[in-house]
Amino acid sequence: FMKKITDSPLYRKLMDGKYGAFLRQFISYFFVGGIAALTEWASFWLTNSALSIHYLVATVLSFLIATFVNWILGRKYTFKDNVQGSSILLDLLRVYFVSALGLLWNLLFMYLFVDRLSLQPMLSKIAATGLVFIWNFLVRRFWVYRRTDGEKAPAARRAALKPAEIAVLAVFIAAMCWMFFRSTLFTDAMVGDSGDPRFNLMLMEHWYQVFCGRETVADLLIYYPLTNTLSYSDMLLGYGVLYSLFRVMHLSMFMAARLVLVFYYVLGSAVLYLLLRRKFRLSQWCSLLGMFFFSCSNGFFARADHTQFFTMGLVPVLLWFLFSWAEQHADRKGRRKYLFAAVSVYLLIMYTSFYVAYFTFVFAFVLAIAALIVFRVNGYRPLAFVWHYIRANILPLCLLAVYAVVLLVPFFRMYLPTSRLYGTRPWESDVLPLMPHLHNLFVLFRGNLFWSWTKPILNDNDWLYYVELSVGYTVPYFIVWAGAVLFYLRRSRRGRLVADKTPAQQRSYFITLTLTAMGAATAVLMLMSLNIRGVSLWYVFYRFLPGA
Repeated sequence: FMKKITDSPLYRKLMDGKYGAFLRQFISYFFVGGIAALTEWASFWLTNSALSIHYLVATVLSFLIATFVNWILGRKYTFKDNVQGSSILLDLLRVYFVSALGLLWNLLFMYLFVDRLSLQPMLSKIAATGLVFIWNFLVRRFWVYRRTDGEKAPAARRAALKPAEIAVLAVFIAAMCWMFFRSTLFTDAMVGDSGDPRFNLMLMEHWYQVFCGRETVADLLIYYPLTNTLSYSDMLLGYGVLYSLFRVMHLSMFMAARLVLVFYYVLGSAVLYLLLRRKFRLSQWCSLLGMFFFSCSNGFFARADHTQFFTMGLVPVLLWFLFSWAEQHADRKGRRKYLFAAVSVYLLIMYTSFYVAYFTFVFAFVLAIAALIVFRVNGYRPLAFVWHYIRANILPLCLLAVYAVVLLVPFFRMYLPTSRLYGTRPWESDVLPLMPHLHNLFVLFRGNLFWSWTKPILNDNDWLYYVELSVGYTVPYFIVWAGAVLFYLRRSRRGRLVADKTPAQQRSYFITLTLTAMGAATAVLMLMSLNIRGVSLWYVFYRFLPGA
């Protein structure tokens, strides 16, 4: 029977035609999806019926198991011609990102079918699986595995992470998570003290109530009858969305909040590693060291009680999109896509933690000046490049600006009235005392478990009054940072002597100059933040850039 079908003229016409490859993949994915669906249904029955787990939690567990089975079979059979030279880790991250969106659809359909239409949970699960099937295939075909048979794998794809490297990365991140969250992860204790963490937990619960239709966005009930009180602090929108998903799974407030922090911690660590490894082309161990210094820095550990700072996990994502935009010289459509993604991530940072967005902007501003100087000294014309890019992409940039302004209107409508009402912190009494003195650069937080084996060069009792003054650099970190800056300064001078550079040499030289500019920008901000005999250059930002 199958032979008659495959030998029929209609079948041959379809399979040999323009959309033959697409149809073959769809048919293959139908069987792969069928196996994954059977796995999902069996997992759902086992967890919901046999183990009596709530149907929404059972939906999540069965969906995660089925997605992993789908990824393995799809990579091996359905999309095998599209994965040559691709990164296993990157593909897996994309699949789980797509699956997370599909999971939202799944939960929505299950909620509608079970709670609203009163259908039997198992029948509802089958219907939801069928509706999400087409979504899964199309997104995998045109985004996760978008390369066609004839495309040549780019250099970044050829430098795919090996399974052993992925395993080492996973072990490192798991070890960092255990050290960072070990006293709170499996208890009902909050990360940090009872101040900011408790308030931020209330904000996350507020977003959950907003999504359930019980509260309004701008008004926190604890300040009733005052209005527009969400603007009294960071909005934590990025936390609230993920937190609400965990709360729908009937997790407690404390567990949901901790999982949100763990997610941002892991996200920032993994993406920074990929950024250093894939974009900046550092070695595996240098990338691991950079990830460790970022995610386990003394400053981050000391200020972990300000849980809004875990939004730093989105900064490597922002840098990934910006560097991808800078790489795409010939692909104008690709550049616009990455720039749009970078703007979207930055807006999400603003709506989650204003201070993280503010200091990211300050660093980007100083970095832009440093990059102009570094690239100009080394024979480039960065201003001419920027002007040429603006002229060639004036319409997309205008549309992008409109998109950003439209999304920022609600933000400023909430924050500007509050800013005019309460003003900013006074410089002499509130800001200047928190600016570090020179010796504070090496004063460590005494509760820092990562660096407890190191000793600060100079110690004082400032930490008793201001934890902000005990967020200094560890000696190993400072030595590695200074050595890296000197190394890239010397390397940039050597690269200037090479007149005719190959594309690979040009890319390497671009990375060298970029890292040199980043090192210079870090040094400038470090010096500007110092309090030297009651004078600090940070006053420039305080005076002319509201928010400092």
